[in-house]
Amino acid sequence: MLEHIAHILIAPLNQFVLGILLGLAILKFTPTVRWVGKSIVVMSVMWGFLCSQYFFSHWLAAPLENVFPPVQVTSEKWQHATAIWVLACYHFEAEKLPRVSRFNHCSIERLVHAANMYRVKTMPIYLTGGDFNKQSSLQHATEAAKFLIELGVAKGDIKIKSEGENTAAEAAQITTALNQLNKPHMLAVVSSATHGLRLSKILAANKINYVFIPVHYFAKGSIQYKLNMPSNAALARSQRAFYEYAALVKYWLEN
Repeated sequence: MLEHIAHILIAPLNQFVLGILLGLAILKFTPTVRWVGKSIVVMSVMWGFLCSQYFFSHWLAAPLENVFPPVQVTSEKWQHATAIWVLACYHFEAEKLPRVSRFNHCSIERLVHAANMYRVKTMPIYLTGGDFNKQSSLQHATEAAKFLIELGVAKGDIKIKSEGENTAAEAAQITTALNQLNKPHMLAVVSSATHGLRLSKILAANKINYVFIPVHYFAKGSIQYKLNMPSNAALARSQRAFYEYAALVKYWLEN
C-alpha cells in the first residue's frame, strides 16, 4: 500500500494536481489563512512547470548517471567478465505486435546492448525478472530470452531466472545462480544509467564481483539552461529521477 502511494507521489503531474487541489481546499475551507492556499497553488504551478523543463530533468538525472562512466561495446573494461547479467525492465503482452514492440525502451536498450556485447565476446547471458508487470502475465526473463535469440544469441548461452519482482529480488536470484557454480565469477551488469548507484549497493551487499554497463541515459550531453514549452518527455525524466532517489532512500532506511 505504501509503495503504491509512493509511486503516485513521485509523478510530477500528480504532485502538481495534488498541490492545486490542496491549495483550493485551503482557500475554500479556511478563509482565515487564504494566503497559504494561494501560495500552495502558485508553488504547485511553478513546480509543475519546472519539472517539465529539459534542463531541470537533466539536472536531476545527471548525479545518478555520472556515478559510472559509459562503457562501449568494444571496451576491454568488461571483457574479463565471465557472464553478462541483464536486469528486467518492462514487457507488454501483445502477441499481434512484432516482438520488438512488446518491450519498452529501457528493455530494448539493455537487451540489444547485451547482444552486441555477446557478439564481441561470447559468454553466458543471465536474464532475471518474473511477472512484475501488470500489463503482462508473462515472465519477463522468458520473453527477453526469445528476443535475444532473435538477435542472434545462442539459446544454450541464455540462462533464465524468471523470478524477482524488484532489483533486490533479481540480485538474490543471480547470487543463488552464481553460488551454484562453485567458481570465481565476474558479471558485466547491464541496466539503466540511473540505476547504477542503488544497484551497486545491492551488489556489494550480495558480494557480487561486477563491472557496471550503463545504458538508457536521460542526461545526455551538457546541461543547457534555457526554458522550453512544457514537455512530457521532461516530465517523464523528472519522474524517473524522483523514483530512483526515492528507491535510494527506501534502501537506506531498510539497510
